[in-house]
This record gives sequence, C-alpha cells and structure tokens, in this order.
Amino acid sequence: MSKPDVATTRMLVAAFVVVAVLLAGARLAWSQPREVGFRVNSKSWVKGSTFDLEAFRSRCLDAGVELVASDRAAAGTPAIVIDYEEARGSGFSPFGVGNPVGWGTDIEFSLKFAADGGKKPALTIEEKAETPAGLELEQFHGAAREALARSPAFSLACSAVAGILGDREQLQRLQPWAVFDRRAVAILSSAHFTPSSDEEQAYDALARREFERLSALGEAAAEPLILLLENTVENRGGYGVFTAISTEEVSTLTKAIGVFAGLDDEERTRSVLTTFLNDHSSAQTEPDPPVGPAVIAALRALGSAGTRFTLPFLQEWSRGTSVLAREAQKAAAAVRQRIEF
Repeated sequence: MSKPDVATTRMLVAAFVVVAVLLAGARLAWSQPREVGFRVNSKSWVKGSTFDLEAFRSRCLDAGVELVASDRAAAGTPAIVIDYEEARGSGFSPFGVGNPVGWGTDIEFSLKFAADGGKKPALTIEEKAETPAGLELEQFHGAAREALARSPAFSLACSAVAGILGDREQLQRLQPWAVFDRRAVAILSSAHFTPSSDEEQAYDALARREFERLSALGEAAAEPLILLLENTVENRGGYGVFTAISTEEVSTLTKAIGVFAGLDDEERTRSVLTTFLNDHSSAQTEPDPPVGPAVIAALRALGSAGTRFTLPFLQEWSRGTSVLAREAQKAAAAVRQRIEF
C-alpha cells in the first residue's frame, strides 16, 4: 500500500471513530433520564382524592423523563405544569329512572410543557374523562380516573414530552395515536419528526390521510390500516377510536378499506373485514346508516376475497331489501362464481 493510501485509511478510520463516539454519546444521553421540573395544581369534589403523581412519575420515567419538583430544579430546566380537576358529574339512577343513587365524576386534565424552562409552552395536552354508565356505586369515582389513565392523550403525554426534548424513539410511540387524533400529528410536526422506514412512512401517510402515498408503500401499510379498521367502535388497541360519522370520516374509512383490500392477502382481508362488518352490524337495520359507504366497500372486498366459508356470513347480511342487503347479495354471488371456477 502506498503512503497516500495509508494516510487516507487512517483518516477514514478516525472519521468512523468520531461518528461512533457521537452515536454512543447520543445513546448514553437518552439512557439517562432527562430532568424536568414539575408543578401540579389538583382539586377534587371528593374528599381526599388528588392527582396520582407517583403513577404519572413512573410513566414519565419509563419514557426517559425524571420529574423533579420545580423548587428543586435548576434554573432553565424544562418544566411541566399539570392542572387536574375532578368535578361532580351526572347523577345515575337505576335503569335511568328516579332519583340518582350517586354522582359520577368529570375530570379535566391539562399539561403544559416549556422545553426551555420559559413561560411559553412548547407542548399543551388537554384531556377529559367521565364516569361511564353501568357501574356499581362504589365504582363511580375510580372508573372516571381509570378512563383518564387509559386515554392516549394521558398515557402518552410523557412520551410527547420526551419527544419534544429530542427522543426519537418516544416520538415513534406517538405514531399509532396519530392515526386517530390530529393532536398527535401536531406534536410530531412540532418535534420535526421525519419518518424513515417504510413502516414509519405508512403510519405517517395514514395519519395525514395521504392514501396514494400509503398504497405505494405496499405491505408496510397493513399494520396501521388494521389498527384503524379494528378500532372503529371501541378502543381495542389503546390508541383511540375512529368514529365515522361525518362525510369526511366515512370517506377516510372507505379509502382505507380500498387500500387494505388491495394488499393482496385474501385471508387477512377476510379476517379483518369480517370483524369490521360485525362491529357495524347495526347498520343492517338502519334506513340510511352514516357508515354505509364504508360497509359497502367492505362487502365488495369480501366478494373479491371470499371463500365458501364466507358465504354464510354474507347471507346473513343479504336479508332484506336495503342497499346493504343488495350489496351483500352481489358479494355472495361473486364468491359463488369464484368457487365454481
């Protein structure tokens, strides 16, 4: 090897060492929790009830953020202010008749985060929760607190804080939430999150309702689409519920079904879309269900992907003379034709 080649090799080795040291330093920086000051303002109509700070601190520590009381934090330390209020909610009566046997709890939660320790928040997250119906009296208050704890805005608040501070891994955790909630999209944008892998691109495309881009990603689109389609009536995934009521929401759902059905995995198509239709079985008896166009898209997709085992399901949907029943009849006919050939 000539002397210039030796010199070049040494320079390359030195460059690789520098890059390795920088990457190691970045990993080390986030292997240690980042200190963030905090202040909590908490009040409740229930005596002795207060914001569960210890549980919240544990969530934040898992996200790489260590909460330190503001009066102990150094000047300029990033800071969180939490406002938490429990108010008396609706009264609950047996079968909805007569005087209330007890009162529910309505909760309002607000988190404001100033990344530079200043007064202007770089992040604001607000969430509400209330006591659900159908519970025993002694569950009224705790159920409202549990509902708040399960909400994505609350459960991912610490990840959002860590993301604003530069932790890319915690920003990735927000992507499934962004499929359901524009607030998560805004947080990712404000943190300048740039998706890199096809999987990240797929979540980003669906969150932004860019279906052409999503379709072009092929198989990577499956996971976020399944998440959306399996959480249209209840929060099974823990990231929210996509309730399709408005014309725009129904259009989003219909396009999502179209992209999903085009991924060329018929067994998966049958499984996911059968679940989707079961979730919306009440549409069969509604004269003009808002979700109708999405249901029609799902029925047509089953007609293209169905087998003889799909026929009994489609026959159930075929009863009657509604638009949906006629679409199910067409889908069943398409399946029979597939079987014959």
